[in-house]
Amino acid sequence: MGALENKTYRRLVLIVGYNELGWEYSSVFKQKLGSLIDGLREVQPDATLLLQKIYPCSAKGYAREKDVAPERIAEYNAIFTELAQEKQIYLLDPAPLLMDENGELREELTADGVHLNTEGFAIYKDYMKTHVEEGKNNEKMECIDLDGADDHRLSKPGQAEREERGGSDGTAEPESGS
Repeated sequence: MGALENKTYRRLVLIVGYNELGWEYSSVFKQKLGSLIDGLREVQPDATLLLQKIYPCSAKGYAREKDVAPERIAEYNAIFTELAQEKQIYLLDPAPLLMDENGELREELTADGVHLNTEGFAIYKDYMKTHVEEGKNNEKMECIDLDGADDHRLSKPGQAEREERGGSDGTAEPESGS
């Protein structure tokens, strides 16, 4: 927190990874993450806060990581959604661009089933740039309650959100359906 006191930031992105899935009590994790969000707000009161959901592993990744399971990721992503509502912060979800038809991390985007390779990271980086950088399609940011959004210069969060997933060449394609 001390480092954040020396400079003013417009946006702060909070990314929690697979290592956090090992908490014995998810309720304690939620309380600690909520306190962290409150602390960030205290230190950077004018910054827009964004919380990223955890994207899935591949079957290979689930097999190698003892605390990582689809159910556990879903449980923590539900906590993130609850906190986004409670704390009135933005929620980012890169998973649709990285998942295959089984809801797992696409094999071609990872070597070990957990971490993104160069191709996977390029997709992730483009997602983050699109959703976080100034003047770059910020309407794709999802905010649980628009009235609670800190940054009124953004387009209406969630209103223009499309369900997307990555195509076989790593580009985004609209999901069919409607």
